[in-house]
Order: sequence, then C-alpha cells, then structure tokens
Amino acid sequence: MRFPSAYDGVKKLFTSQILSLIATVCSLIAGIAGLVAVSASLAATYGEELGEAELGSMGGAFVGGGIVTILFGVAAAVLLVIAYILKLVGLKRAGNDEPRFQQAFLLAIFSLILNVAAVILRSFGASNGVVDDIVQLFGIVADIIITIMVIGGIQNLATRMGNQSIVDLGSKLLIIIIIVYVLSFIATLIPVFFGANPGSAISTGIISVIGLILNIVAFIVFLVYLGKGKNMLKAE
Repeated sequence: MRFPSAYDGVKKLFTSQILSLIATVCSLIAGIAGLVAVSASLAATYGEELGEAELGSMGGAFVGGGIVTILFGVAAAVLLVIAYILKLVGLKRAGNDEPRFQQAFLLAIFSLILNVAAVILRSFGASNGVVDDIVQLFGIVADIIITIMVIGGIQNLATRMGNQSIVDLGSKLLIIIIIVYVLSFIATLIPVFFGANPGSAISTGIISVIGLILNIVAFIVFLVYLGKGKNMLKAE
C-alpha cells in the first residue's frame, strides 16, 4: 500500500459521510414531522368549522409530529457530532500523504471554532439571529470548499498512482456536487428573508425540506467518490 495514511483517512471520511447521510435523513424526517405538527396547529387555531373529532385528530397530529421531530432531531444531532469528529480525524490522517486534506482539516477546525462561538453567544443571549444565520451560511460554504478539497486530494493521489479514470470521475462528480450544493445554498438563504408569522412557517419548512433533499443527493454523490477513492488506495 503506497499511501497507508491516505487510505486510513479516506476510509474514516467514507464512514463519516455515511453517518452524515443518515443524520440528514433523520433531519428530513424531523422536518416533515415538524411540518405536520405546524399544519395541525394552524388548522386547529384557524379552523372555524372544525368539530371535536377533527380537533382531536389535529391535536394528535400536533403531539405526534412534535415527538417525532424531537426524537429524530436528537438522533441527527448525535450522528452529526460523531460524523464531524470522524471527518476531522480522517482529514488529519489523510493529510500525512496529501496536502489538500491538511488544508481541508484546517478549514474544518476554523468552521468548528466559529460554530462553537455562535453557540456560546446564543447561550448568553448575545445573538439576535443574525449571527446564527451567518454561521449557518458559512457552514454550507465551508462544506462545499472542504468537499472540493477532498475530491481534489483524491484526484492528486490518483494522478500519482496513474489512475486517470478516478481523476476524470472526480471532475464529473464535482460538477454535479457543486450544482446541487448551490441549489441547497439558495434554498437555505430563502427562509432567512421570511418573517416569523404563521403564513410563512409552512413555506419556510417546505423550503428547508427541499434543501435537505438536495443535501442528501450531494452526500450520495460524494459518498460514491469516496468509496472509489478508498478502493483505489486499498488496491495499491
């Protein structure tokens, strides 16, 4: 094996990506359940001709949707933490054989510091929502750049190993990933401009769900390439 550190690192990134994919699916389920809960709440609040049976049904949907949202939301959060730790370890490990991974590691550390700072500000009431939005948007941009760096790192290793097919595949998949991420980025920007009123709650939720679906597509495409890179490094 010519690049054992890179293989070990990419293998960890592959596992991290699987966990991130599962976490995103959990977030999608939580988002859909949240939409059900909000819709039921609005229907019960503004429905003028609802009988007791309909109100009871709406109440059940609200409670059930809330429980599902909390459970899958917590599961997504736990999986994302584990996935991020694995990503950092994988990037650091792979960086021993390819500088692109080391650069991605430094960006991931900076992104983590910014997120922790945002959490601290929020806990002390120092955030008015603007900081949260900025951190969220930066996180998306950072993920895009890190993904590009990782694909570039695998392509560099493939070039050094004389595997042109992996290089070409990386270029094709990178275009797909960037397009999907840009669409997801736009979907994330839109809710920022919605007001916090009942009429916009459902629209914002739908847009967020669309963004999650786009992220799942990007995760799957990236996962395919990580798998190809892992197999290439293992074979040498």
